Amino acid sequence: MQKNLKDKCFRYHHLSNRSYDKELNEAENVLLYEHFKNCDSCRLFYQKLQTLKNYLQTKPLLEIEASVILNYVLKEIDVEASSAALKNETKNNSFVSEKKDLSKIDSSSKLSPQKSKQQKYGLINKVVQKNIEIEKEKKWNTFRKKFSSKYLLLIIPIILAISFWYYNSVFLNTSPWKIISSSGIKFVNGKIVSTPNIYAKDLITTTENSAVDVNFYSGMDFSIYDNSAVRVLKTRADSNIIYLEYGKLGAKIWNWESNFVVKTNFGSVFGNQASFRLTTENDTAILIENFSGLINIKQNQKSIVLPNNYTTRIFFDGRMQTPFHKDSELEFKKYLMNFDLSGKFENEIERVLEIAKPSDAFTLWLVIQKSEGIQREAIIDKLNDLFPMPPDVIRDDIINLDQNKMNRWFEDFEWKI
Repeated sequence: MQKNLKDKCFRYHHLSNRSYDKELNEAENVLLYEHFKNCDSCRLFYQKLQTLKNYLQTKPLLEIEASVILNYVLKEIDVEASSAALKNETKNNSFVSEKKDLSKIDSSSKLSPQKSKQQKYGLINKVVQKNIEIEKEKKWNTFRKKFSSKYLLLIIPIILAISFWYYNSVFLNTSPWKIISSSGIKFVNGKIVSTPNIYAKDLITTTENSAVDVNFYSGMDFSIYDNSAVRVLKTRADSNIIYLEYGKLGAKIWNWESNFVVKTNFGSVFGNQASFRLTTENDTAILIENFSGLINIKQNQKSIVLPNNYTTRIFFDGRMQTPFHKDSELEFKKYLMNFDLSGKFENEIERVLEIAKPSDAFTLWLVIQKSEGIQREAIIDKLNDLFPMPPDVIRDDIINLDQNKMNRWFEDFEWKI
């Protein structure tokens, strides 16, 4: 460094550095700017500091070598400001020694704000450190985004594959049904096939004078009559669901651990250890016939149990016909149909009770819950004559339609009919 640098200018250089760190008080700021009016060298030094600060704030410094920054400082600031020498030779020698030491920094090293020889450049160190932190954060965010995108593209197909496998193995289960017999022409998914296997989502259709019998290894089978269409929705050892689109379907389940569900446009039928048949009637109703066991019928959030040898209908408007026994008198069925339409028996109540048989007990039990007043009491008395109430059920409980007592009475006579 040249020897004509004034000692007081060196002081103002120090004030300039502190000014950018916002460490000066008001008096020191006034003193600094008053000095700039009379000293071109210090004003130039201050402007170079500003240029350096702007440069460091706009350039990432992680890859900038320490020697580059130091050379910039020595060349752009100290050289421009070297218009006078220090009067104190000791100070001059010390500063020159520090400059030489800084110039010896290896070009492959990184700037370290912790080194004592660089503490004079506090402003530079702070800006460098800030830029390093910002750049690290930018690089981390970039890496995270790239990592996320890259591995999401890999993970998503794996998740989809596992989900597809799980759905097919657990919910659908591709274990096939077997066509054990057939007559006439049958179609599977619109094609004439010879394979006996039936899988989930298969649509089986029959034509006139054709039929198909299908068996599932877990202990159930169903028969598709002529002019019918049935779609298999789910096939599992413990649960099977099929959909009757139209026509007639017979089902038989003899395994307690297997549930068989038949869905239709009008409702659903399910059960185990039962044998039943469903027939669609010109898109206006579905006829449900239970031949053995108990089946459950769900329709419009309501559920009803249908005992063996009972029949009912579900109409397109949601109404359900009061079930009747297969051995019920034709006259009894006629009066029951009128009751479903009007909600009460007219003058035929005495005749209805007269022709009612023990096998009609379930029908009478249901009619009790739909009738009112004197008719309800008369029907209660008739059913009590056929199957007396158990000791823990009294007449007033039934008149008031206590559902627990009603169920208790049904459980007592259900197996007898």
